[in-house]
Amino acid sequence: MDKELVTEEERTEVYEYLTQLRASEDAPNMGEAAMYLRLEFDFDKYTAKTLASDWRKWFPKQSDETIRAIENK
Repeated sequence: MDKELVTEEERTEVYEYLTQLRASEDAPNMGEAAMYLRLEFDFDKYTAKTLASDWRKWFPKQSDETIRAIENK
């Protein structure tokens, strides 16, 4: 599974997963987000790192309402 293509639906699922993980009681260091993506979604290393990096750029651009809505799903 080298350089997997990720659908928008999968990307949304990943962003929601990482946002919820960040808000969890025992939230991990989000610098390790790629590792969690590999474990949860079985992405290859490149895809997991790319998605984690993309999420880090996406997250601060979201409104508080959007983040709260995702956290409360």
